[in-house]
Amino acid sequence: MPKESLELKKGSKQQKRGAKGERRAVLYLRLHGYRILERNYLSGHKEIDIIAEKGSVLAFIEVKARQNNALPAYRSVTRAKKGNIISASKLYLAKKGVRDRIIRYDVIEVDLGKRFYFNSVNHIENAFIAR
Repeated sequence: MPKESLELKKGSKQQKRGAKGERRAVLYLRLHGYRILERNYLSGHKEIDIIAEKGSVLAFIEVKARQNNALPAYRSVTRAKKGNIISASKLYLAKKGVRDRIIRYDVIEVDLGKRFYFNSVNHIENAFIAR
């Protein structure tokens, strides 16, 4: 059985929804010229869903998957979550020795309730900034 099939069978509904949203986000990013550097990057207990690059831009991306939810997913990225992403990104940049890049923090909303792929993804560039 393929690894992806096994992943879909284990985990909570929320984890399955999140994994499906991340797969759609990765496909979207690749189709829009991004190169995926990391998925589910961990720095201690802090996680970055996707780290991707396009040209001189290095994007740290939080993916929010929703199904028929009226609240915009990007609004559910709390101050604490933003802080964790920023902290983890700084450690990533130091570890990899990254310099001379434009750093961006994005949110990708994936509406799993929509059947058609291109209607289901909303990429919010510069959704928040490091302070």
